[in-house]
Amino acid sequence: MEKRRKSRIRTGLVASALTPMAMTSLAVTSLLVALCMAGCGGRPVYGSLLSGAEKVAAVAKMPNKNPTGELVLAVPGMDEVSVGNVTYKNDLTADIYYPPGFLEDEAREPLPFVLIVNIFTREHYQDWYGMARKDCRDNVDWGRLYAASGMAVVFYEADSPSDDVFDLLDFLKRNRRRLRLDMDRIGLHAFSGHSKLALRLAAETKASYARGVKAALFLHAQMKSPRPLRQDVPLFVVYTREDGTDMADLNEVFVRRARARNVPITVADDAGWKGFHFQDPSERSREIVQELVRFLQSHLGV
Repeated sequence: MEKRRKSRIRTGLVASALTPMAMTSLAVTSLLVALCMAGCGGRPVYGSLLSGAEKVAAVAKMPNKNPTGELVLAVPGMDEVSVGNVTYKNDLTADIYYPPGFLEDEAREPLPFVLIVNIFTREHYQDWYGMARKDCRDNVDWGRLYAASGMAVVFYEADSPSDDVFDLLDFLKRNRRRLRLDMDRIGLHAFSGHSKLALRLAAETKASYARGVKAALFLHAQMKSPRPLRQDVPLFVVYTREDGTDMADLNEVFVRRARARNVPITVADDAGWKGFHFQDPSERSREIVQELVRFLQSHLGV
C-alpha cells in the first residue's frame, strides 16, 4: 500500500469580502482565530474562519454555473456557526462547521460530527458549478443547520474520492484534539450518487474510523451495498417513486433485506422529487429535514 503523505495544516487568516452586516462579526472572528492559536501550541488550525453569515455572503459572490437554492428548513443560530477551513492532504481542503459559541469555550467536550460524503472530484465540480461542492448554497445550509443543531460538520474536496476520504479521516483522527472532534461519534450524510461511497464507509469494520460510525443517512440514492450491512449502524433512507420506478424498486429491496438482517432502518418514501430539500418548500419537506436532524442527534448523542 502506498505510504500516505503527511497532511499539513494551513496557517494564516484568509481575508474575504464581507457584506456590511457580516463586518460586525469580524472582531469575533479575529478573537476565535486567536483562541485557536492559543489552544494549539501557538499554531493556528484554520486557514480561514468565518461565521455562518460570512460563509453565505462569500458563496454568494462566487461564480456559480448551476446555482442551488436555500435549504427548506432554517433554525436559530445558523448565521452564528463557525466555519473553519483546513488543508488535509496536499492542497485539498475541508470546511468544518461548529455550533455557535463552541470555539470560544475551551471547556466544552469534543463534538460528534457529520461527514458529508463526496464521490466526485473537485475538477468535476469546477466544470459543472464553477465552484467547490462544499461552497454550493444548499450544502452550506446543511452545514449551518447541523452545526446549529449541536454537531460539527465536515465538507471536503477530493481528487481521488475513493482514496481521499480515508486520508481525510486519518487527518481528522490525528488532529482530533486540535479540531475538537469526537472520532467515536461519526454520522454519514450522502446524497444521490455519493451514497455508493457512504455505504462502503458505513459497512466498514476494520478501518481505524469504523467503530466511530454511529449512523448514516441517504437522500435519493440507489441503495445497493457492496458489503454486508452492519447491525450497529442505523440507517435513514429518503426516496420517492418520482426518482424513477427502477430506483424505487431497488430501494424497496434494499430496505427489505436490511430489515431481514435486523439492521435498524428508518424510511421516508414520500419525499418530493430529487432536490426536495432546497426546491420544494412544502411542510412535508421541512418535516423530513427535521427528522434527519433528529435522527443524527439521537444516534450521535447530542
